[in-house]
Amino acid sequence: MQGFPTMPMQYIPQNQRGSVIKPGANHTKAKKRRSEKKPRVRTVLSEQQVNTLTFYYKQDPRPTTQVKEKIAEETALPKKVISVWFQNRRCKDKKKQDQDERIELAKKQDEQKKFAKLYSDFPDVISQGGIPIPMST
Repeated sequence: MQGFPTMPMQYIPQNQRGSVIKPGANHTKAKKRRSEKKPRVRTVLSEQQVNTLTFYYKQDPRPTTQVKEKIAEETALPKKVISVWFQNRRCKDKKKQDQDERIELAKKQDEQKKFAKLYSDFPDVISQGGIPIPMST
């Protein structure tokens, strides 16, 4: 029988997440490095700093480097913190806008379902584009 040559099946070791473990890789070193990492420093902003950042954000959500430097001087925060704050705020606004759009779409779909259910008893009237008129007896 001709075709593809048969190859012996090989056991490929995997870690707990299912990632393939490369032969010869020393994973204990990587684990050790992670545990030795210093925890990230989280900057806590004062109300005045947040107000200043928000003021500038309302003027321009994508400030230039010069504006960021000016904000950094005013707020006494590192420029990197300013950049990350603006990036996070843009992301937050986009997320809220997407959520609002999904809510609006859901409302429209709900109205369409209600309309369809309400007029499902009058298919001939709907197809003619008219409004159902109750028959008097």
